[in-house]
Amino acid sequence: MSGADGSNGTPVTQNFYTNYLNALYVGDGSTANNKLNANVTDPVFGAVAQSNVVDVYAGNMYPEEINAGPGADIIFNYTTTAKHAAIKYEALNYRSIYFGIGLEMVSNVDVRNEIIALSREWLAAEMTGVEYTEAMNTLMNGQNYPNPAREYTWLKVSEEAAGGMIEVYNLNGNLVKQQKLGDNILNRIDLSNLPSGMYSYRIIAGNKVSEARKLTVVR
Repeated sequence: MSGADGSNGTPVTQNFYTNYLNALYVGDGSTANNKLNANVTDPVFGAVAQSNVVDVYAGNMYPEEINAGPGADIIFNYTTTAKHAAIKYEALNYRSIYFGIGLEMVSNVDVRNEIIALSREWLAAEMTGVEYTEAMNTLMNGQNYPNPAREYTWLKVSEEAAGGMIEVYNLNGNLVKQQKLGDNILNRIDLSNLPSGMYSYRIIAGNKVSEARKLTVVR
């Protein structure tokens, strides 16, 4: 649909690529694009772990380098942040996600499955329009989102807290969950084993302990 000289595909498919997916073609890429790294500032995919990008086509490995068109967001990069691997776009009446590689090229199966699950959730409009903007503002202010939450919530932490631990307590003051935070500042916290109710959580990193914040779980 793109091509180095813009000649690949029909006018219809080229229009779909540019005006529907909102993707801008940069280049075919090479085997140097052998890592897939999440854009840590993205509230949907930012906590996805790194994976290798592997050749599954017997030497035909050209991880397409793309850029985000107007209004689109970069969600994954290759080995460096200068080379972009995937974008997402939200229009008034639809959403799209475009990868410059096939997900079969993502070697880590857990990462691949998480990308598929997060894509499905986002494309299914579980966080749309005003909610998406609200999520961004909430995360930037240090509170988890969504709150109330169901199966998971997102938490943005400082660089100093990255790699620390989140502790969740029930109203009786009992510790009911611990989860190690990743090295990214944006973390997806699993709440699937917690019953409905009010909780508080805090972050522990080294000898530093954050203030407690409130969290509500609903089923």
